[in-house]
Amino acid sequence: MQVSSFMYFLAVADTGSVRKAAANLHVSASAISRQIKNLEYSFKATLFERRISGMVLTEEGQIIAQHMRRTMREMELAEAKVNDIKGLLSGTISFASIEGVISSWLLPTMDDFQQHHPNIHFDGRISASEAVYQAVAADQVDFGIAMQDIPRPDIEIIEKFETGFKVAMSPNHPLANSNSLTLTQLTPYPLSMLNENFLTRQILNSIAIQRQLNFTIICNVDHIGMLKSFVLESNGLTILPDYAVTEEIKNGSMHIADINQQEMPHSVTVLCVKKERRMTKAADKFLNIIRQVHYGR
Repeated sequence: MQVSSFMYFLAVADTGSVRKAAANLHVSASAISRQIKNLEYSFKATLFERRISGMVLTEEGQIIAQHMRRTMREMELAEAKVNDIKGLLSGTISFASIEGVISSWLLPTMDDFQQHHPNIHFDGRISASEAVYQAVAADQVDFGIAMQDIPRPDIEIIEKFETGFKVAMSPNHPLANSNSLTLTQLTPYPLSMLNENFLTRQILNSIAIQRQLNFTIICNVDHIGMLKSFVLESNGLTILPDYAVTEEIKNGSMHIADINQQEMPHSVTVLCVKKERRMTKAADKFLNIIRQVHYGR
């Protein structure tokens, strides 16, 4: 079997679509379909269920995918070791991350890292915290960044970062002259928020129930960039993790106010890996830099 057949198979397994896998790999959909048929013939088993909603691994397919990921990982490690002998730092660093840390933590670090190591490439996906944990547990990525600290037997938390919350609003909002706000002060005004899949919203909902606060949520979204744009367009306000408004604090595009920790308890953002995953030298070095960048903020 060729390495390309492994790549094609796993791409379909990850995306649930031959078409999406073909677009990601820059090959034809027919080439991927042909390789999957060849694999099914070789293993004498149906590896995917062809549903209207997409391609779903069968029980046999899940077993094959698990072993293929291990094989591909071993090849990556072998290549990395060969490059170490040559004095090179190369390969692909893959990650899954919540959106909030992308612009403040990851993108600047990735850019600086690539300037020093131009042979390194990144393969990232942006997800809610639960999907990040799933990607790490499935051994699909080198590391994950999530905004929850839930003990899991197959995941190792290698760093925890205390995370507070901020009120972000249009500079023209009636509360834009306040540098610190209570949640009670927000209740007369309509809020735009991340939806219930995000820990920020879950925490706010819990506090609202406990303290019997009535918030008027006029917009629910699953994308921080979209949320910020809507807040500015509607002259509104929202609540976000502190690192999600780093750029706005710097450039003054939004007014950012503090929320006291007694009002909205701090959470934790975690840097995690699959337990016993063997890291490449490049991935290990990148993780150490992320730690340094955070504590140097």
